[in-house]
Amino acid sequence: METTSNQMIPLDISNIACSKFGFLHGETAIHPDGETKVVMQGVYTGNDGRSKLWFTADRPKTKGKVSYWGGAENLLDAGFKKV
Repeated sequence: METTSNQMIPLDISNIACSKFGFLHGETAIHPDGETKVVMQGVYTGNDGRSKLWFTADRPKTKGKVSYWGGAENLLDAGFKKV
């Protein structure tokens, strides 16, 4: 999981962009750790041309920051579960 610093990134929150990752903007899920709730925020395509679905996690260390999952593209395949 990667987390941004205080950098602003433009997220695509459209259903078309987000749905290929298994979720839509604003949906809540349980992280693969089985405990942490996350809220899907949107898709960002990095300088490497790869798109990732970014989310916020309900953790004290990462509160207010967006993160992405670096493994499987579809987050359902990675073990995220819809709430």
